[in-house]
Amino acid sequence: MSVQKTCLICSNGEEVEKVVLFNDNSKEKFNSSLKIRQKNSFKYCDILVPEVFNSHDGYHIKCYRKFTALPSILLNQLPNASTSSSPVCEINNRSNQSTKLIEGNASIFKSVCIFCEKTRKKHNRKAQILHVCEIKNFELSIKHYMNEMNDVSIQTKLSNIDFVAKEVKYHNICRVAYQNKYNQFYDSKKKNEDHLNFQKSPWHINRNFHNIADGLFVDSSITSQHLEDKLKRTFENKVKFEVLNNKKIILHIDVPLSNVSFSDLKNNSELLNENLPENVSTEDLIKGECSLPDKLINFITHLVGGPNIRRRNSDETRLKVESLASDLVYAVTNGRVKPSKQITLGITLKSLTSSRKVIDILNRYNQYTSYNVIEELETELTYSSINQLGLCPPGVLLSPKLPTGVTFDNFDRFVETSNGKDTLHDTVGILYQNEPEENTYGTIFQQLPLPSIQNTSDIITDINNINIEKKIKKKEERLRL
Repeated sequence: MSVQKTCLICSNGEEVEKVVLFNDNSKEKFNSSLKIRQKNSFKYCDILVPEVFNSHDGYHIKCYRKFTALPSILLNQLPNASTSSSPVCEINNRSNQSTKLIEGNASIFKSVCIFCEKTRKKHNRKAQILHVCEIKNFELSIKHYMNEMNDVSIQTKLSNIDFVAKEVKYHNICRVAYQNKYNQFYDSKKKNEDHLNFQKSPWHINRNFHNIADGLFVDSSITSQHLEDKLKRTFENKVKFEVLNNKKIILHIDVPLSNVSFSDLKNNSELLNENLPENVSTEDLIKGECSLPDKLINFITHLVGGPNIRRRNSDETRLKVESLASDLVYAVTNGRVKPSKQITLGITLKSLTSSRKVIDILNRYNQYTSYNVIEELETELTYSSINQLGLCPPGVLLSPKLPTGVTFDNFDRFVETSNGKDTLHDTVGILYQNEPEENTYGTIFQQLPLPSIQNTSDIITDINNINIEKKIKKKEERLRL
């Protein structure tokens, strides 16, 4: 009668799973795992193991896997771990020896990259080929790079190695990355050397005054006298303070006061404001209350256009620059100076939308003037147009030799109201005229003198006289009948 095989781990026989007998390797691994479990009081630490394994002592494969599933750190702590021939120890030994570059008796490098120490590597989902060094120039370049950068990690591996003889291997992407690392190191080193060897001129030395002075304005509670004392201490024997037109200015120690003009300082620091005239016209509104400073335009142009000359000179950039410059002037002056954009854009949007809410919202974002200012400007334009001496708009040639047509019609807005409040009833006229040919300008102005109309009141008087004459003629005809 044959003896039934038993699993030493779960104490069950082959009715559960086939029992495998121990061999030398499995015995050694089993004993090592048991020692670790007993030392750390892990599960299965109370298993009774015979001193000599019999022919019926074995293990189930699943039980054996669970029993030997231990951290590699604990396995390495055993005194015989370095000489163990178990599968787990063999795997750990191979992983620890992967960084050893010499392989076997052939004395050649292992099939790993000298930079990343990996055999397989992917870049952008593509596997990188492991190249073998076949030329001497590669060895000279890499050794030059590592010596210049003082790269200890590469020097310890490759300092006294013949790349071609030892068949050094590398990934091309790793080689490029190492070369780029050296290029960055070389550029920074060269920049530092140039900075140290650069001979600073007096202009460069004095230029640092601005950087130091900026640091003095951080404290907002500093007084003018305190600031003056601090500047004197910082720039001792380099700057001086002078009084010009009851105002104190700071100058370089070598610049005489006679070379400074107060008008020049005022022109450079203040914005030239041109208030709108009393009889405002359309041209005045388009021009605005100020002309944008050239220095501001130049600064914003380089800020928006950058180094690209074609972009800086384009019409699109010019429009953006003028818009930004207008916003800056309007914001800095807190609305006291109104450039052309803030006036014309507001009037245009009011005419298109007729919405006060839209204008108030965009006015808060510094895009144009307020609704009340726009209405005041429209009222001034109305008065100015009424006070004009002529009826015809500018650009119309008063000549009987040019066909001219005039059309008038009612212009009613906001009429859909219950009480008729806030409605607009107006009359709009359109005048159109043929353009004269260039060679007929001389004959056009040789025209008959036209009656001059000085004011709109003259027109009303003439119309009333015509109506009175018609009524008198009708009465005379009735009397005759």
